[in-house]
Amino acid sequence: MTASSRLFLILFLFFVLAMLATQASASVFVIGDQDDKFTVSFPDSWAMSHNQKPDDKLTILAPNDGSDASCRVRVRDDQRFTVYPASSAQSIQQANYGAAFWDKYLAQYDDVSVVRVVHGTPMGWAQASSAEATYTSTLGSSVQKRAMMRGGVFQGRAFIVECAATAEGFPQWQGTFANIMNSFAPMVTGNGAINSYYRDFPNDPILIINRQAQDDRTLYY
Repeated sequence: MTASSRLFLILFLFFVLAMLATQASASVFVIGDQDDKFTVSFPDSWAMSHNQKPDDKLTILAPNDGSDASCRVRVRDDQRFTVYPASSAQSIQQANYGAAFWDKYLAQYDDVSVVRVVHGTPMGWAQASSAEATYTSTLGSSVQKRAMMRGGVFQGRAFIVECAATAEGFPQWQGTFANIMNSFAPMVTGNGAINSYYRDFPNDPILIINRQAQDDRTLYY
């Protein structure tokens, strides 16, 4: 191997190691109170900021490059589905956290155009959908933005993750937005796999509960 080849190989290895270190530079945070806790990871170069809305639990800002890139996590109370078993979670998501939900959510902005809505998006234990849209921001100066969002319900809480940037800057941050959203997960309170499982009385076998007396027992059909 020539000297120039060795020099090129050394420089290439330094470049690869630097890229790996940059990608790995992220921290995992646990956010929220006892009922609203979640975990999320974002680059160390991003900064936490003040929340703007009552249901905002986390607002983070990307380094200032003119793209106005940011993400926020919102948590809302939604107790409507706590009586349903976990097997109904997908149907609940599709009926209540789909296109109609995102249309209502995005009504806070102007000039909204929904690009896509996808059902069954991973969000920890939560059943969620994802959406992508363009809109004109109504906060501060009027700016055309493009956003990625995920939203779903888990254990009586609606969790919404929204990441946005200017329309021109969005492609640069799209991969980072996806990584932040993929890292997000609501924290389980109790057993996340069990949610209001009720006995199927018509179809389950007879359940016999024995009492202390030998012949004293109760049958549940």
